[in-house]
Amino acid sequence: GVVMAAILLRWLGGVLDGRAGSRRSTALPTGTDNWPGFLRLTAIVVVRSILFFGITSFVALYFIHGLGATEGLAGLALTVFLVAGAGGTLLGGWLADRTSRVTTIRLGFALAVPGLLGVVLSPNPPLAFVCVAVAGVAAYLPFSVFVMMGQDYLPNRIGTASGVTVGLAVSVGGLFNPLLGWLADMTSLRFALTVLIALPVIALALTVHLREATTEVTSDLLPG
Repeated sequence: GVVMAAILLRWLGGVLDGRAGSRRSTALPTGTDNWPGFLRLTAIVVVRSILFFGITSFVALYFIHGLGATEGLAGLALTVFLVAGAGGTLLGGWLADRTSRVTTIRLGFALAVPGLLGVVLSPNPPLAFVCVAVAGVAAYLPFSVFVMMGQDYLPNRIGTASGVTVGLAVSVGGLFNPLLGWLADMTSLRFALTVLIALPVIALALTVHLREATTEVTSDLLPG
């Protein structure tokens, strides 16, 4: 944390504001807050959060008890999921710039279905690793897009939008994890992972009425 703080203090100002002596104008969004659209987006973020916490909680255990893998391989499976997710975050931003943010969100959830289905049906760890990587990319593909859309839905409250999409909605998703754990205890890890497949389907259904947020942008210099 200290290292990253030092890096940001050293270079972030120049990236955002321009070099000393050539201050860059800042584009500020304006418009009317779209609360119905934002609440719909928040519901999608919550569903994605439940999916994320479920996968990270169960995937390593499933490799051990469902596929007979060692603890080392099980830990590697979780690492693969998270590393693939980091790549999925970058890919999601790239796709959103070239297609649309709604398309990127839908693609992420659509890919999550075969990814999770492959994990559950894989007969051996090597094939399951591939499916875990697909699930990781899919789960993170819409993540950065959520933040951008949330801020566009609430152009007058971008701090609130960021706090809800990155913080509150994700935390609320984590509150469902004990329920998933109870389900796994009462049935099996395989069944709990199978239930998770329904979540991206639900999220896709919620995106049917999701629309791109429209905002106007005004250019102004920051004070100071």
